[in-house]
Amino acid sequence: MGGLLARVVVVEAGDECVDVVCVDGLGDFLGDRDEFLLCPRSLRQIQSQEGVVSTTKTSIAKVGVVIIPVADEDRAIEFYVDKLGFEKRADVPFGGDYRWVEVAPPGAETTIAIVRPPEGKPTGNVETGIAFHTEDINGVHADLKAAGVDVDDEVSVMGDPVPPMFWLRDQDGNTLMVVGV
Repeated sequence: MGGLLARVVVVEAGDECVDVVCVDGLGDFLGDRDEFLLCPRSLRQIQSQEGVVSTTKTSIAKVGVVIIPVADEDRAIEFYVDKLGFEKRADVPFGGDYRWVEVAPPGAETTIAIVRPPEGKPTGNVETGIAFHTEDINGVHADLKAAGVDVDDEVSVMGDPVPPMFWLRDQDGNTLMVVGV
C-alpha cells in the first residue's frame, strides 16, 4: 500500500487549535480540524511548500545581530562599507581595548557585528552561514568582482527549487553567500 499524500492549508492558528480550511487527499476524514489537534505549546502549521512549514511560540522576536570575528575593525569597515556598500550603524569602544562595530545592507533590520574576538580566539576563515539576498544576482556578482572582492568565478545555477547563488570572502577569509531571490 502506498503512502498518503495530502496538502493541508491552514487558515488560522489560534491559541486553542489550528483551523484547517482545505485538506486535499483526506476527504471528509478530518472535517474542519487538523489531525494533530494542535494546542498552544506547539502551534505547528502545515501549508504548501511555498508557505510556512512550522512555527512555535517564543518570546524571541527576531534575529538582531550576527557576529563575524575579524582581525582588524578598520580593514573590516573598508570591506563591508566601501566594497559591499553596507551602512556603518555603530562604532563604539567597549571592554577596554575592543570596539563594537555594526554594519548592514541599507534598510536591513539585522546587523552584522564585525569585532575582534577575545584574546586567544581565532579570527578569519569562518564559514559564517550568512546569506544576503539580491534581486540582481548577476549584477551584484559582476560589481563585487570588479571591486576586487574575492568571489566565486561564476554564479552557481542549479535549477528550481535551489536559487542562484555565489560565495564571497571578506578581508579575513570569512565566507558569506549571496542568493538571488
